[in-house]
Amino acid sequence: MVDATRQRVPRSIETRANAFATYLLLPQGSARRAWENAGGPCGWAGLEPVLNTITEDFGLPRIAASRQLAREVPPEAREYVEMAFCHNIENFDGR
Repeated sequence: MVDATRQRVPRSIETRANAFATYLLLPQGSARRAWENAGGPCGWAGLEPVLNTITEDFGLPRIAASRQLAREVPPEAREYVEMAFCHNIENFDGR
């Protein structure tokens, strides 16, 4: 899986490994519970404290925590959450 001469991993494998690690470190539902406990915010002012709590409690990078949180909010809130993250977190693309 790793290119032995250059110590590189193909991008597709790296992406899957990162997703697996995120789900392992931040179990499904945990991000949503943190969001719900904060009153279900959709704007950046309310989302930033939730994101800070998740990154501290679970030891995840901000980008990984934001993507996991966006995946776990209810469908009717997802667009607003993703928009807030797109405007405030570098490289957030909703994946």
